Amino acid sequence: MSSSANVRSVQALVALKAALGRFGGETSESLSSADQEIRQAQEWLAGRVQYWQNEVNRAQQALRAAEAALAHCKASGYRDKDGYYHEPSCTAEQAAVSRAKAYLAVAEAELRNAVQWTQRVNQAAAEYRQQAQRLVAMLNNDLAKATALLERKIGDLNAYLATGTPSSSTVQGGTLVNDVLMAAATMCGVTASKVAYAPLDASTSGHYDKETGVLELSDKYRNVNEPLLLSPILAHEAVHSRYKSDDPHDERSLKKYVDEEIEAYRAQLEAWQLVKEDFNRRYPPARRSKLLNEEERNLLSEHLQLESKIAGKNGWSKFRKEREVHYREIMRAK
Repeated sequence: MSSSANVRSVQALVALKAALGRFGGETSESLSSADQEIRQAQEWLAGRVQYWQNEVNRAQQALRAAEAALAHCKASGYRDKDGYYHEPSCTAEQAAVSRAKAYLAVAEAELRNAVQWTQRVNQAAAEYRQQAQRLVAMLNNDLAKATALLERKIGDLNAYLATGTPSSSTVQGGTLVNDVLMAAATMCGVTASKVAYAPLDASTSGHYDKETGVLELSDKYRNVNEPLLLSPILAHEAVHSRYKSDDPHDERSLKKYVDEEIEAYRAQLEAWQLVKEDFNRRYPPARRSKLLNEEERNLLSEHLQLESKIAGKNGWSKFRKEREVHYREIMRAK
């Protein structure tokens, strides 16, 4: 078994362990957030039940008072000296009784509604918490065991590599390739034995060497320690490795070359957008000046500039025209 295969195995296990850690953390946060929202809903419903219970009590008291006032009014009738009975006008008191009965009916209906919803929500919350407890148990037990197992396997592979190679880097085809570059290659599906750093032109980020079949990244990226930043450049060069095109020499070949280049930039942008969320989580904008070195910040700037150019109206169309002008000038200069 070659040491390069083991290095890739280490990177895969490290990536899996990190993914499990993120899954555990994000799941725990989601469960906590969901439980908090459920509690808030239950507390709000409990508040509504208490409110409408108080309103029912108040409405009952108001009804008793209105009925007493109506009875008192009716009892205030009298007979005159001729014996005729004068019945009092209790219109206002009767209206007050009607209003009290109507509001009591509304309050009782609202109370029943609040109680019913409380029962439904409490039942749903109990069912959810039962399932959530199972997930928590999995996170606390199974996930912890899986993480510990991965940690041991990573240690075993690193120990093996330490005895089989002089360092954590490996020599492939006479080219020194470090773990970061290999991890970046794995991310974008590029064979790790086909990537290398090379002394390229200052304006060139990467290059596909048709003779050796190697995807070359500029030496200026040797100090980039984050694979998430390198993988988009490798994704770009991987497109060129499929076409193996020559440099343009006339307008026809220029059009074909620009088509290929646009496809490569699309692959680069897609690769960046795939890792962008993870990158932003690891490196919040406010902390990047401390977490990233100068080379990493420069490469990040290249990704963001490409994203910005494409984001505008007719972004790809404008970008294509820029590339045509650029490569036409290079072609004519040759």
